[in-house]
Amino acid sequence: MKHSSAFTMIEIVFVIVILGILAAIAMPKLALGRSDACITKLRGEISAVRSTINLEQSKEFLLGNAPTLLPQAKLAKLLSLSTQATTCGWNQEGENFTAFVGTQNALFTLTSTSFDCADLTNKLCLALTQRTDSE
Repeated sequence: MKHSSAFTMIEIVFVIVILGILAAIAMPKLALGRSDACITKLRGEISAVRSTINLEQSKEFLLGNAPTLLPQAKLAKLLSLSTQATTCGWNQEGENFTAFVGTQNALFTLTSTSFDCADLTNKLCLALTQRTDSE
C-alpha cells in the first residue's frame, strides 16, 4: 500500500465545514462591531455640535446678543454630511438632520440653543443621545 501525503476528500470536507461554522459565528459579530463604531462616531459628532452651540451661545451672550443658529460652514466641519447613500452618517434638510446607521435613522433638530432628538421611542435616538427609556 502506498503512503500518500495528500489530504483525503473527507479531511477537506471536514475543514470546509469547520470554516463555515466559524464564519457563521464571526459574521454577526463583525456586523455588530461596525454599527457600534458608527454609533460612537455619530455620538462624537453630536457632542462636537453641542459644544460648538454652547461656545457660540456664550460668545453671543458676552456681546449682549441673542443666540443664533450655527453657520452652515461650521456644521459641515462637525458632521459627516452625506449626499450619497451610505450606511453611517447624516442627511440634512434645513434645520433637521437625519442620523443613519445601517437601516435605522433618527431625526435631530438644530436650534440656536440645542441639537437634539426628541423621539424617545426611537432606539437609535436613545443610543446616540445615551438616554434610557426611563429618562
